[in-house]
Amino acid sequence: MSPEDRIEAALKEIEEMSPKETNGKWLEHLTVECATLIKEWDIEECWEWRDWPDLERHYKSIKDLGIDIVARRRSDGEYVAIQCKSRKLSDRNFTISIGRCLIFRVIFR
Repeated sequence: MSPEDRIEAALKEIEEMSPKETNGKWLEHLTVECATLIKEWDIEECWEWRDWPDLERHYKSIKDLGIDIVARRRSDGEYVAIQCKSRKLSDRNFTISIGRCLIFRVIFR
């Protein structure tokens, strides 16, 4: 599958899954799978938090910082932390489904 086709399939999956009440793990998996394909994100490599190869080196005793994904940028090799949110929000009779990822810069040396 070409990168463009994979992104298109991912967008369809987000559209299908975002209205559902889930634990959001699907969005984490999808983000890891597609992050390197999104040119604007500048991601060279991407891992779920528990699979990040440098986890023990940087965080020996901490198991959960609220970080879902760790990625390394192409441009400078620095790491970024990504938190994924998939929520169904309601306000009176108006419902919004959200599937998004928040990207924060984290430097690990």
